[in-house]
Amino acid sequence: MANARSHYDVLGVPPDARADEIRRAWKTLIQVWHPDRFTGRLRDEAEEMTKAVNASYEVLRDSAKRAGSQGPGAAIITASYAASEHPSYTGHAPEITCA
Repeated sequence: MANARSHYDVLGVPPDARADEIRRAWKTLIQVWHPDRFTGRLRDEAEEMTKAVNASYEVLRDSAKRAGSQGPGAAIITASYAASEHPSYTGHAPEITCA
């Protein structure tokens, strides 16, 4: 079942996060959740998470949109879980090695 999450929860940043922190969180999560890194059902999950991460970043990177998302109940999106709650999320971009 999906839970309602704020854009801040999806990106794993506090409401008072600076623009550079928001961008860094977005960039890290896009690298972690890029659908090309997954197959099958996990790929579908990664695509949904990527959409949620991008939607949250679009709102929070724009100061006018961000100001409108400060009220109670505002800026809520549906995601299966916040990125920071996923067991494979470490808060760092994954290391990619070639064999």
